[in-house]
Amino acid sequence: MLARFAVDPDSLSQPGVRPRQKDSNHRRFLHVWLRYGILMLHARDRDDLLQAIKELPQSSRKLWKSAFEERRYRQVDALSDWRGFRAVDAKEDLAQLGNVELAVLDDEMLDLLEFGETTPFWVNETMEACPYHSVDQSHCTSTIVAKAERMIPKNEPCDAVWAAHFQRLSIAEKSIVVVDRYAIKELCRYPRSGLRTFVKSLDRDGVGVNLTIYSAQVDDLTSAQIRTALNDLFGDLTEGGISLCHAYWPDDSHFARDAHWRYARFGDAVCQLDTGLQVLDEGGVPRNCPFKYHLRDRLVRNTENALRDAALGPDRHWQIP
Repeated sequence: MLARFAVDPDSLSQPGVRPRQKDSNHRRFLHVWLRYGILMLHARDRDDLLQAIKELPQSSRKLWKSAFEERRYRQVDALSDWRGFRAVDAKEDLAQLGNVELAVLDDEMLDLLEFGETTPFWVNETMEACPYHSVDQSHCTSTIVAKAERMIPKNEPCDAVWAAHFQRLSIAEKSIVVVDRYAIKELCRYPRSGLRTFVKSLDRDGVGVNLTIYSAQVDDLTSAQIRTALNDLFGDLTEGGISLCHAYWPDDSHFARDAHWRYARFGDAVCQLDTGLQVLDEGGVPRNCPFKYHLRDRLVRNTENALRDAALGPDRHWQIP
């Protein structure tokens, strides 16, 4: 769900653009970054980018600093063939950015590299270039936005669902929450459940993840049975991606009142799933599942607070370590 992109530090200055439009362009860029992207911050560009931010007007500088506090970026050690944006003088140089999918450039560099007038501007088969002021109109962004509203089809393999919708989010974020009324019930009764796939995939792809699970205690399940199922699941983990997990199971009535839909939240990114984690059942997606991607809001915060409060007490809570 996240596009990997890199930004030319010189693109932030936007020469020749009126101040009000500059501020608008910064807001558009940062909106795309924090909602749909992960910034690949290469060692040879880091100091130049930080200096470019310092030279912005105060209002835009605050926006950028706030964005960095979200930590939706990855430090990338110096690549052997990448000399930094300021050394770029041919399209082939951009290809040395590695697995970046979108290179955000200023207009002068786009002209220098002779991309022409026809968009999208392809560097190669997997990397697109676009100007800073229209990152939200790039082919890469449009593709991610379309995926964010795509129905997950029946019988889609669980590995494909994880790769398409959750894998990059699991790499980018450390605070992850599952709200799924039936996830624990399915874990206890179905050895190939979606929650099992979710946890094992997260353990493999995540780093230092703090996972919280909210699910209902339904039918005749006892707290002892739930604890046994969770202990068995987490006892099988070997990759070390999950550092901490809390599970809460309030009575089913609280979900009927406080949690009317099912989702997985990665930081502020909410993946709303009509069928919950059943989309990750090892047998494939059981039925078409509407998927909606949006940012955390007051409703999400209130839902999680209400479910946690409803599960206070040792009989409805489990954690590791």
